[in-house]
Amino acid sequence: MSINFAYFRRHTINRRWTTVAIFAVTKAQQLNVSPYGLLKELVELVKRENFQIDHSLLIVSVGRKRYLFGDNCLVDLVSTTGVPRFTHTLSV
Repeated sequence: MSINFAYFRRHTINRRWTTVAIFAVTKAQQLNVSPYGLLKELVELVKRENFQIDHSLLIVSVGRKRYLFGDNCLVDLVSTTGVPRFTHTLSV
């Protein structure tokens, strides 16, 4: 199974850089794991590949609806600007 994710850096309010990972899965890919548990596992997998992640978000798609789980700052970002373009694919 492959999971798309966006990995990028962005400025914070206090003018520092932060690294962000936004993962996207469908309900079928969630594999009966809590969304926050799945997000934690995905972050750990990506960190093993030498990615640094300060903030993370999981987008679970169920039909036409999207549910967001993770850091509040990213929930607000994706809610207002939309889902970013995916930059990587993770095979699990």
